[in-house]
Amino acid sequence: MNDAELLRAEAASARESTRRVQASSRTLHRQLDERLQRLAELEEAFERLAAQHSSNDASGTSLCASHAEPTAPVVDAEARVERAEAKAALALAQLELVDVISRVATLTASELRL
Repeated sequence: MNDAELLRAEAASARESTRRVQASSRTLHRQLDERLQRLAELEEAFERLAAQHSSNDASGTSLCASHAEPTAPVVDAEARVERAEAKAALALAQLELVDVISRVATLTASELRL
């Protein structure tokens, strides 16, 4: 193989590597956008639950006083469970986001090397 053929083969290989990295980068950016959207949705849901929890605290206490039944602790426990589940989902979404950002950074570094 002469020098010209070798250079053409290397150029073709570099173009193919660049194409693959760019395709992976587009995929990861799309995943990042999806995860950011999901994170925003989870944050909104968490805020609604927090507001509902505050409302339940106030209404649960009055229910307890008006009916002389221990409903406030049950309502409070259910709200805490919902908040804990929402926090867990939010934390998981944040971890997934960190993973995608890490992969995007790795691909960006690969693109810079090309």
